[in-house]
Amino acid sequence: MSKSGSMQETRVAIIGAGVTGLAISAVLAETVGDVTVIERHEGFGREISAHSGDIIHSGVFYRTGSLKSQLCMEGGPMLYKYLEGNNINHSRPGKYVVATSEDQIPLLETLYKDAQLSGLRKLEYLDGRQVSLQEPEVQCYSAIYCPSAGTVDSHALMKAFYDEAVGKGVKFRMRKEVESVEKDSDGYVISTSGGDQVRARVVINAAGVGAPDIAGLAGIDTEAAGYGLTLVKGTWFACGKESPVRRLVFPLPEEDALGTGIHTSFDTAGRLRFGPDAEVVESPTDRALDPEKTDVFHSELSKYLKGIERQDIYVHSAGIRPRAGKSYQSDFIINEESGRGLPGLINLIGIESPGLTCCLSIAVMVNGLVQEALG
Repeated sequence: MSKSGSMQETRVAIIGAGVTGLAISAVLAETVGDVTVIERHEGFGREISAHSGDIIHSGVFYRTGSLKSQLCMEGGPMLYKYLEGNNINHSRPGKYVVATSEDQIPLLETLYKDAQLSGLRKLEYLDGRQVSLQEPEVQCYSAIYCPSAGTVDSHALMKAFYDEAVGKGVKFRMRKEVESVEKDSDGYVISTSGGDQVRARVVINAAGVGAPDIAGLAGIDTEAAGYGLTLVKGTWFACGKESPVRRLVFPLPEEDALGTGIHTSFDTAGRLRFGPDAEVVESPTDRALDPEKTDVFHSELSKYLKGIERQDIYVHSAGIRPRAGKSYQSDFIINEESGRGLPGLINLIGIESPGLTCCLSIAVMVNGLVQEALG
């Protein structure tokens, strides 16, 4: 440690102040009390969480028994309760998953049955006529209606988590890049930029795209552990006219596809957005926009949505999803690392969509691991 640096003692250190790290900090502020969050940016939610679709997912797409399925179904009701209790801007219009050809009808029926087996009970299977009566501008052969799907002002949510955590004594160390994570007899010593150090009994790695790097700094062979990431870039388009639909509309994704397909969402002002597409990139900062995607986006939208012309849409934003695998079905990894000789280190790898929906259920799961680690 340099002479200018400082040493801070804490029971739990969280690396990363995206929506997941913030939710964990708010929960642990209540159950542990002595918590420090380390963030390399000057503020919270500056990476993955700043570029999401702001969608509260129902869990219909995720395989039965997966963490994504379990945590999404648990997390949605928890999140709505938190939003309502804290007066955070959100909506619950529900969503359609649509079959746009007769060939897709058997696949949609299978998805409907699988979702029910996973525990999603409040689903409706509709034919195209029933959908058109509810949403005249949606065209499809049949659809699953998921009433629990919605949207949220994700920045307002993160601000609420942050304010709650700070109010309960959580310390935030911003603009601190983690340089090393070393195990010692009392836990871990985390060295950060500027020569500062934090000693913690428990370390939670919620660093998003940087999570494998943090795990590597702690001594884990990330390749052998299966902790590598596929960086999936998703571009969003916005609509320059009033939305022709009130509900969210999703195409039926192909099995093991890179993404779930270009679907609709709404921003905090209720304006219609479309996306994201999915392309693998090398850099976690590759959020360059490509207006030449307009034709592809409009073509995909036109398969299920009327009333939108090419000139009505324009490229809006892009984000990176840190995926622990190759398809949208690739699961979250949430591990306490005693089995690798690193007790009290909890790694969260591949927390992409539906991570926003799952933020509180993930926080509750991590809290259980923290309580076990602290004994």
